[in-house]
Amino acid sequence: MKINIIPIFVILVLAIALVFVLGAGCEEEKVTGETIKQPEIKESTVIIEGFAFNPQEVSVKIGSKVTWKNEGSHMHRIINNQAENLIMGDLFDIILKPGEQGSFIFNKAGEYSYHCHLHPNMKGKIVVE
Repeated sequence: MKINIIPIFVILVLAIALVFVLGAGCEEEKVTGETIKQPEIKESTVIIEGFAFNPQEVSVKIGSKVTWKNEGSHMHRIINNQAENLIMGDLFDIILKPGEQGSFIFNKAGEYSYHCHLHPNMKGKIVVE
């Protein structure tokens, strides 16, 4: 029985070449591939309790989300002082029953004074840098 070595040799060379090609592609991806970070979600929380915002002033970065949580026993309507913020175009009006929460994302730098429309003595400020 005579064995033809040429076809076996060709298959062996092709298999080795395939291993190098696949390995080189994986190695190149490891060397040149970058880890892409997801944008960091920046959040702050303001608690409403006892007819007050706590904290009364919050400083955040552009793109941050501020959440108001009504932990009191009365309904509140949080409105930014529209005359001041109309130019910036970022107006919010959030109505919260006891136990509810509402959020707003601040995409522009500036100072956003706000108050409770139902209880005008309740005042706060968001500073966006």
